[in-house]
Amino acid sequence: MDFELTQDQQIFYDSVKRFAVNELGDGAVDRANSDGYLWDVAARFAEIRSRLTTDHVCARLQADPATLKRFDIESLGVIKFSFIRPVVQGSRFDRDMHGAQLGVLFAEMDI
Repeated sequence: MDFELTQDQQIFYDSVKRFAVNELGDGAVDRANSDGYLWDVAARFAEIRSRLTTDHVCARLQADPATLKRFDIESLGVIKFSFIRPVVQGSRFDRDMHGAQLGVLFAEMDI
């Protein structure tokens, strides 16, 4: 069995690690030993979320802004972007049925 990460997985891993070290490193030990809510982390994610604009996503995906839609789902704390796919999802020509390759594009995105 090969347990090495694929190139896409390594890119995603590196981006998550870079974010954790750069954005969450300060105070990590204190937060780990705290029983309170991590307000500073929540505030940091809210700031990043506000900077993740539709224009940024369109540029990264090379998508037409007229066809990309953003859905802020507050109850889940997530953002969903929807756009017209180049091929029908699930067809024999679809090489990225679950959007995993798009995740790599987002992982490389500076926001």
